[in-house]
Amino acid sequence: MEEKRVAIPSLGDVPYTDEILTGTTLIACEYDGGVVVGTDSRTSGGSFIAGRVTDKITPVTEHMSILRSGSAADTQAIIDIAKYYAETYT
Repeated sequence: MEEKRVAIPSLGDVPYTDEILTGTTLIACEYDGGVVVGTDSRTSGGSFIAGRVTDKITPVTEHMSILRSGSAADTQAIIDIAKYYAETYT
């Protein structure tokens, strides 16, 4: 993909591509007493930060949480489905 450079008033001359790159950081560490989970707190689209504080950890039950990444609507639908099945089987 060919890289273009565009001027953005607050950032100066930055690389620009037609493609918007996305990504997030999610981590889970297991230890003898359980699991610790963590995420970054920013919502971004490429090099632009759309939101500085986003809660990407959503509890489903007392012992289960979902770490969110990607489209908010998609992840919320998955959380709703997981909560429904957890409540149904409980």
